[in-house]
Amino acid sequence: DHPGVLEQIVRHVNSGDEYLSEQAVWAAGYIAAEGAPLRDRLIHAGAVPVVAAMVDDGAREITLLRDACWALSNLCCGRPPPALRDIAPAFPTLVRALGHTDDELLSHALCACGAVGGQQEGSELLVKSGAMPAVMVHLTSSNLEVVTPAMHAMSKLCEPAFDHRVLAVNCGLLQAMPGLLASPKVSIQKEAAKTLQAVIYSDDAFIGMIVNQTQLIPMMLQMLSSATIPYELVNELVWCLVAAVKKSGATELAAIIAAGATESLIEVLETVSHENDILACPLLDRIKMLLEALKISDKARFDRNFRVLCASAPPEDANVRDMLTHIINVLSKGSADDDNNNSNDDDENNDNNDDDDDDASAEEGSDETAA
Repeated sequence: DHPGVLEQIVRHVNSGDEYLSEQAVWAAGYIAAEGAPLRDRLIHAGAVPVVAAMVDDGAREITLLRDACWALSNLCCGRPPPALRDIAPAFPTLVRALGHTDDELLSHALCACGAVGGQQEGSELLVKSGAMPAVMVHLTSSNLEVVTPAMHAMSKLCEPAFDHRVLAVNCGLLQAMPGLLASPKVSIQKEAAKTLQAVIYSDDAFIGMIVNQTQLIPMMLQMLSSATIPYELVNELVWCLVAAVKKSGATELAAIIAAGATESLIEVLETVSHENDILACPLLDRIKMLLEALKISDKARFDRNFRVLCASAPPEDANVRDMLTHIINVLSKGSADDDNNNSNDDDENNDNNDDDDDDASAEEGSDETAA
């Protein structure tokens, strides 16, 4: 509340005294973390360019660089977010910081990118500054304290625009996905699945790449079969598979069926229906698509899966229950028609055989008479 205090702190960040600079940057970081009003006052006092310059100063001690990057991250974060025009001058600094080798400094820079990327314009500015390939490198880090903010930042950068997702795929996102989905941290797995879903919906070409060039579909199906998987992750994986089935052509759909998607999605239907009726209807629609394809390609497998679907517990939600009943009725009618056609074919074959036998008997009788 003392006039000029924030301006003095900002001025001391630039001090030639290393100790004084360190104390000033710590003060700036803590004040910025105290909430949006104090953060914005500090920004208006000129903190962003001064702290960013310290992060860019490679001659500084690593401890001071960490503190400066942490303070800069706090200046870029918070709710409500700061005005982009006030923090945009720091974006090139954040991207350069992503090339550092210190994990603590990296985690601060990645957290800032994730916060800024939550705004569409902020995401655009970061991508233009070169953030996408810089963030991508850290998705494969062995340090979860780096991977966690890197995955969050990547999710935010991919979220607002189609061309961002294309850039992410071109930078190697699909190659990084197996390691992310196999992460011991559920939060990383969830954001990976959510980002993959956004990629699948972006362009029809991506589903071909995912099915034909990676093992992501079998991997997700295997994850769903785990007895210890938390529902929050089940939810994201099923949304991702729902997207994959919807975007697939005949070739991709056949590969997804071969991987066991029909069985896995029917198995998880009861859980999803109980937990999330919003997801249950798209899931039922995709199960119907898979069964219809199976009915043509593998009738025995269709019959097995259809029996399991018919035996599933009725969903609690009326809309989901009605949809399940409708799908069963449609597929049952098709099966009955097929059975009738097969029966008619058998009858016709039997009739033809009987006619052949009658003709043969008549011929034998004619021979005997002639003799």
